[in-house]
Amino acid sequence: MKKLLILFVLLVSISTLIFAGGNKEGSNEAMEDGRPAGYPEKTIEVLLPVKAGASLDLHFRALEAAMDVGGPVAIINMGGASQTLGVTEASNRPGNGYNVACSAFAGLVIQPHILDLPYSQSDFRHIVALNKASGVSMATLPGAGIETFEELIEKFEKGESVTYTTSNAANVSHLAVLSVLDQLDVSPELAIYVSYSGSAEVMTALLGGHVDIAIFDTDFLAEKVESGQMNCIAVLENEGNPKLPNSPSISEYGVTDMDAFKGFLWVAVPSDTPDDIVEWLKQQMNEALMSDSYQAFLATIKKSLTKIATEEEITASLKKATDIYGDLIQKYLH
Repeated sequence: MKKLLILFVLLVSISTLIFAGGNKEGSNEAMEDGRPAGYPEKTIEVLLPVKAGASLDLHFRALEAAMDVGGPVAIINMGGASQTLGVTEASNRPGNGYNVACSAFAGLVIQPHILDLPYSQSDFRHIVALNKASGVSMATLPGAGIETFEELIEKFEKGESVTYTTSNAANVSHLAVLSVLDQLDVSPELAIYVSYSGSAEVMTALLGGHVDIAIFDTDFLAEKVESGQMNCIAVLENEGNPKLPNSPSISEYGVTDMDAFKGFLWVAVPSDTPDDIVEWLKQQMNEALMSDSYQAFLATIKKSLTKIATEEEITASLKKATDIYGDLIQKYLH
């Protein structure tokens, strides 16, 4: 009798193990916290198409330190070729839940209009925004001859040319200015672009009087206006900015759709990544965005984030920017 009882217990135990093993392998059920069963089973690789220390790199590393996706995360930096090198690599990786990418506008919005690339935005799902979209503004030097946007318009009406610059050619700031000039029907011959590389060079060019106008991040320019170093003659956004209460929005001059030039950073995954994994990653990353540590990181760079953008909102913003940028690039930069 005792032997039969032991045999019965062993059979029940084996059956339970077989059932549990089979259920783990084939089930798509999520755990109580929303994590897909058995995920992740290995390291999740996140490809950043920038060098270590770049803004996108710093944002994601701060997020990674605050989030818990259930397993280890490896960050891979692959900068170069205006982010296209890294994005190309990301587009070639399978959507198995273990490949994630980050991007800024250069790699997935601008460069596809300039270069023949093997990927498009539709190759990815754009799931988490890492920061609040921020716009740019026009800066001039006090006493240098252009104190207001009206004075700039007067120069154009008289046929006088001006020079302007941005941190890189064909970036969001450059395209924002082209949109303004296009909508105001200003000849490209009157607004001459001077190429510099990086914000430091742009700052030196403006302060040294080598250009008439420079385009800066609005938050950055607000500090320079407060210190008296620079003027802001126009905020290149649909609405004015409270940090620059005395500077007009470019919309006051009939310019529209400037929200398309408010850049942001985001996380993407291959488009064929399973839905349950995408939802889990969104849940955990969005939770981390609101964490004390991530908010503290944003505070160190004088930024803030109070609203979570949905996947649909991110995708729509990128689509709108892509359409507008494509027209401008085709008209002015080809």
